[in-house]
Amino acid sequence: MKKCFAFFLIICLLINICGCYPSTTILKEDYSGYISDSEKDLRITLRDGRTIISKSYEHLTVYEPSEFIIGKATITGLGEPELNVGTILLKSQIDSTNMNNGLNTDLVCYSGGKQYYFSSGHYFDIAKATKSGFWVRGTLEDSNGIFYGNPEPDEISDLNVIESKAVNTIFIITEIVLVGLLIALIVKLTTPPQFREINLMQ
Repeated sequence: MKKCFAFFLIICLLINICGCYPSTTILKEDYSGYISDSEKDLRITLRDGRTIISKSYEHLTVYEPSEFIIGKATITGLGEPELNVGTILLKSQIDSTNMNNGLNTDLVCYSGGKQYYFSSGHYFDIAKATKSGFWVRGTLEDSNGIFYGNPEPDEISDLNVIESKAVNTIFIITEIVLVGLLIALIVKLTTPPQFREINLMQ
């Protein structure tokens, strides 16, 4: 019975580890700074219950009238093409642009002898008329749908920074080692002591 319980506990622990994704909870007063940090991957929970996974260059804070393009682009022009590169281009740096105005609004910008290709839905075009505040694009965690919008601070109930894959790997390895030690301890506690017969007649 004890061994069955031990194996059940082990399975539960392993399931718990596999479902862990380390993250850091952010205080409400620090939301603006983290959303404006384009390098971060964020988990944003809204008060209506929706949770958005917004990866790097999918969120920003607009503080004042500005003009720039931000997103992930394929860059060509010098050397090998660079794919899916996080990019911020001030409009004053852009020589010319070309946009597909059909259903797929892909954007091509030329700047400094390079071509920046932003695929539809993977960039923000910030203009002077853009409303200030938070701008977020990402994947809805429960439905895999796309979220794109300008949530007010009061609409956000929770904000977490998702740790990098390297940190996740270290975390999981550490947990596996700890579980291994726990398994060894459980086995030791549930295994009856072994006694060896000694022949006293010799």
